Amino acid sequence: MPTTDKIVSLYMKGLKRSEIARQFGVTVAAISWHLKKIGVPNGKPGRPETVKQNDRFHNLYDLGCNDMEISRETGVPHWNVTYWRRKNNLPGRG
Repeated sequence: MPTTDKIVSLYMKGLKRSEIARQFGVTVAAISWHLKKIGVPNGKPGRPETVKQNDRFHNLYDLGCNDMEISRETGVPHWNVTYWRRKNNLPGRG
């Protein structure tokens, strides 16, 4: 079984979960389990799909951006940014 570190390394290089699973001979669910363990959400359209995207959201939020500004900057729908913010227990900005 591959280690979480190896999986994350390949994921951060841009490999899809299915490609990583194929490389290690395991199921996509096994790869998703490892990624979820470190806080990477399931790949759903419009949601932060990588640790880098999540970091970008945090950086923009820390700069004082509201949900709409983060949405425009990242190209992610504003309701997904709002979902991310609420999931991270961050207050909204007017």
